[in-house]
Amino acid sequence: SQNPSKSFQWSQEVRYAGDLGENLNYVIGAFWFNQVTKTLGREEQGSAAWRWLANPTTANQTLGLAGALTGYGQRAEIRSDHTSAALFGQVEWNVTDQLRIIPGLRFNYDEKEGYYRTQTYGGVQYAPGTPGRNLQLSILTPLAYESSGDDDNISGQLTVAYDIADNVNAYATYSTAFKTFGLNNNGLPLDANNQPALSAATVKPEDEKHIEIGLKTRPLPGLTANFTLYRTEIDDFQANVVNGQVGVLRGYLANAEKVRVQGILTRRACERHRR
Repeated sequence: SQNPSKSFQWSQEVRYAGDLGENLNYVIGAFWFNQVTKTLGREEQGSAAWRWLANPTTANQTLGLAGALTGYGQRAEIRSDHTSAALFGQVEWNVTDQLRIIPGLRFNYDEKEGYYRTQTYGGVQYAPGTPGRNLQLSILTPLAYESSGDDDNISGQLTVAYDIADNVNAYATYSTAFKTFGLNNNGLPLDANNQPALSAATVKPEDEKHIEIGLKTRPLPGLTANFTLYRTEIDDFQANVVNGQVGVLRGYLANAEKVRVQGILTRRACERHRR
């Protein structure tokens, strides 16, 4: 297979930082990103492909399907265009010499569009509806569809840090985050009429909530020991799904309802100094 792609990308970020007093500093900024990717792809099956991609049963061999995929291929034209813009800001408030409070917010807007077009060629020429043609279409299917969408999201974080002693720092963080919605520009499952299931062309954005509590210590010169307790929950987690309707050569992007990650991390590190 050959899938050469050309990507054109431009991004820019601007930040401004300053002080609002002795105990208060801030940073604000803006971000813009655009990427266009174009792919002209081609893949072709060899004489042994049916052994890996089809069911090598005696029935299939009796029907003469062993050579059904030999020379059977697909040409694809794929395009995706993604634009993202964001405004963000963060403040650090030194309430006392020991206590700091750090809130932050980010507003993000995303816009995506693209298309996926494929045509099949070669292989044994079977009549429509025959076992041989059905086998070919279960591996590579002519598809043509467009996908697009836009979405905005607000995320943020709040951190409280406290210096218990010169070498002991405690902190707690609550944050929200997201992963932008996705487009399936690499093939879709088929519906009951063997047409692309356009409801799966876009994938919902991930919604993440994270809590973290920890200690950062330096018990001895050159030695650090850190402890972290965390819990992360992600709604609409984006995962790659393998579906026989789309062909076993690839999967497509879909949402899992919820993913949870939690645990305890400990870390010790020894700094070595060279003279």
